[in-house]
Amino acid sequence: MDINGVSHYKKARYITEINYPANIAMACKYCPYCKGKYTSIHRVICVKTYEDITQTYEQRIGVDCPLEFEKEK
Repeated sequence: MDINGVSHYKKARYITEINYPANIAMACKYCPYCKGKYTSIHRVICVKTYEDITQTYEQRIGVDCPLEFEKEK
């Protein structure tokens, strides 16, 4: 079945490693996809999921975080 005149698609992935301190729990503030904006109030979002993480970015990861974490050794 053709979709928009294309019979098939190839896949590509973007993989990146994010390093964060091993002795503490991961939080959005260590992630390069965590971006803040200063308007009339300070807002922080995840640029991967567009989730508003203003209230939680310093303590934990967002609910919709797409990162896959390595198992503890």
